[in-house]
Amino acid sequence: MEEIVIRDVKLEDVPSMAVLRQKIWDTTYRGIYKDEVIDNFDYKRAETNFKNYIDQPNTLFKAALCDNKIIGYICFSKIDECYKDYRYIINYFHISKDFQGRGLGTRFFQMIVSYCKQKGIDKFYVTCNKHNLKARKFYEKMGGIIDYIDDNLNDLAKEQVIYIYKVEVDRNDRHYKSEENI
Repeated sequence: MEEIVIRDVKLEDVPSMAVLRQKIWDTTYRGIYKDEVIDNFDYKRAETNFKNYIDQPNTLFKAALCDNKIIGYICFSKIDECYKDYRYIINYFHISKDFQGRGLGTRFFQMIVSYCKQKGIDKFYVTCNKHNLKARKFYEKMGGIIDYIDDNLNDLAKEQVIYIYKVEVDRNDRHYKSEENI
């Protein structure tokens, strides 16, 4: 079995991450997003967006590699515009189709929960396209509670589901750091 290494995202990972994102869009969202959106994927925009999260405070940005090739990534960060009173979000969460169903998503998710516990973050959320049933099933398996579903927008690409998560934070844990101190 191939060894999968998870580490912090580096600047040199960004082009490969953009390519992976387009491939995932092609296999997951064709029929949901308009073909021209997928066919004309803006790699430079994706790269710029990724770069904005590298080495940022209040951010967990990890890449998974197999044979030195990016096979997945997750970005979790604090945001300025909250959803309700949720200040943290999973911004990006993509895993190559060839590596889905092998526990990598669960490993990434466990990293987020550990990060939350260490930093005193007691809740976060993620948005997911309403028609991405595989992702929805995963988020529900990870304990996500549906808080909102877009209905009847007449644009499948815009219909989103918001999953919320609560994290039990032990404020007496010696590794705990108050969110105000991070």
